[in-house]
Amino acid sequence: MWSSPIRRSVVRQCSPASPSRANTRSTRTTSRDRCRGRRASRSRRRRSTSTSTEFAFGRAQEVSGRYYFSSGLLGEGLTDYSANVGMRRNGFGVESFDYSGGVGFSGRYRRGLTDHLTLGGRIEGGRGFVSGGPTLTAGLPVGELDLSVASSGGRGGLGGAASLGYSYISRRFGANVLLRYLSDTYSNLSLTPLNDRPRLQATLSAGVPIAGRFSAGVEVQAAQARDSGYLGRYAVRGDMQLGGSTSLSASAGVGDAGGSISPVAFVSLTHFFGEQTTGSAGASSQNHQSGSNVVVQRSLSAGNGFGYRVAGDSSSSSGEAMVQAQSSFGLYQAEYHREGASNTGLAQASGGVVFIGDDAFLSRPVQAGFALIQVPGVEGVRGYLNNQEIGRTDSHGNLLIPALAPYYGNRLRIEGTDVPMDYEVGSLEQLVATPLRGGAQVVFDVKRSQSVAGLIRMESGKTPAFGELRVDYKGGHAESPVSAEGKFWLDGVPPGKHHGLVEFRDGFCNLDLNVPASPERIVELGAVRCTIDQVATASAVTSPASR
Repeated sequence: MWSSPIRRSVVRQCSPASPSRANTRSTRTTSRDRCRGRRASRSRRRRSTSTSTEFAFGRAQEVSGRYYFSSGLLGEGLTDYSANVGMRRNGFGVESFDYSGGVGFSGRYRRGLTDHLTLGGRIEGGRGFVSGGPTLTAGLPVGELDLSVASSGGRGGLGGAASLGYSYISRRFGANVLLRYLSDTYSNLSLTPLNDRPRLQATLSAGVPIAGRFSAGVEVQAAQARDSGYLGRYAVRGDMQLGGSTSLSASAGVGDAGGSISPVAFVSLTHFFGEQTTGSAGASSQNHQSGSNVVVQRSLSAGNGFGYRVAGDSSSSSGEAMVQAQSSFGLYQAEYHREGASNTGLAQASGGVVFIGDDAFLSRPVQAGFALIQVPGVEGVRGYLNNQEIGRTDSHGNLLIPALAPYYGNRLRIEGTDVPMDYEVGSLEQLVATPLRGGAQVVFDVKRSQSVAGLIRMESGKTPAFGELRVDYKGGHAESPVSAEGKFWLDGVPPGKHHGLVEFRDGFCNLDLNVPASPERIVELGAVRCTIDQVATASAVTSPASR
């Protein structure tokens, strides 16, 4: 398989209103950077990519399109790390439940020493081998440089590998160069010493936008494999936007397989039908063979829903059908593939458990970041991620969102019309950034608007007529005038026992207000006893007149 290298986006954006729980899993971001909204990378640009893939059953497919490119630099002081361990599965897509490979593990750690230099390392291993080495990413005055070195030991003996990449992105030009070396015995979790590998591999891609709807580029890929010899591809490429929903892509060049030169051409027309559904039709010619392919697919939404893919390719006499469905606690998929006279099927279900705060939640697999939306005590409130509905809060007012883009600012929002009328609602939207596989608790300011009414009576039976009542509670206070009959009305006082002070013509009196938990909009307390205190300063609540 050959592909233009695409790096994972690593950008840090944050809002001062973002909650501070961005640290609950295996990755860490410093609180200073989180509060200041410090960025975690330096640049992001749109560019084109082309990927040619040969699957296990011989089917080949080329996928192209535009994507947003982000550098691998981390901001100064930011870290990105992960640790993974599990049973290794053999023959994925071919054999079922074959975990005879034993235990495997992998880990990585990266830290931004400055905004222009990120250092790190990786390690992985399993039964009979271990592999790892350092990594470096440097921002240059023009472009960015990536360097990684690795060694392995164990099965097959010692081995080594190295990779050097350079990229430059601007509004008018983009280029990417990758050089890679693998020794004959180098191994890792996905490569054994018995597998063929490119000893030397070089990839070059460059492109320029022409006008607003057209871009052109050149692609060069060359590899000298240990067993299969030389394989190369040299092509020019063009992409054009036709209207708002249709695009055309084409490439032409030559392929070199061990000195055998043959023309290579590809053209594809893609149309967006709405409702996350796209269709494409294409034709290709390679190794003196031509064919055509058709694909119709619907992508999964961010929330609960379903997706599918149906494809056929005449050049390999193959076809496939796939359907996916996801709920708040699982992802389910079924596939069917036909290659010539061979038929294969695959069914899988996956899920996860997320621990955040003092609670545990069933979830879809968490591959990026996650957040827990909390609307305290309010059930059925819709939650949105970047304006896409994810689900509704449960009976405790919680909604887990398992698919945040790490290091990016993710817009989390609740639907204000779902909150009952007797609640006061603060901000409906927050901007949250989490590290990779890190989480955040996002609490929305929603408080029940409940009023407390009663009648104040002093020990003598008199009323503190035309006075003023102040009640302090945790997180705030409430005030009310006292009528000639001693009546009062307070808004927003939570359930519990609270101390109050009444200032009136003859002095002060103290009272204890016992507010019960009640579903009623207005809680009637009846008569409340108030004890006269002519001093009423140090032990009591500060009087309104002295504030």
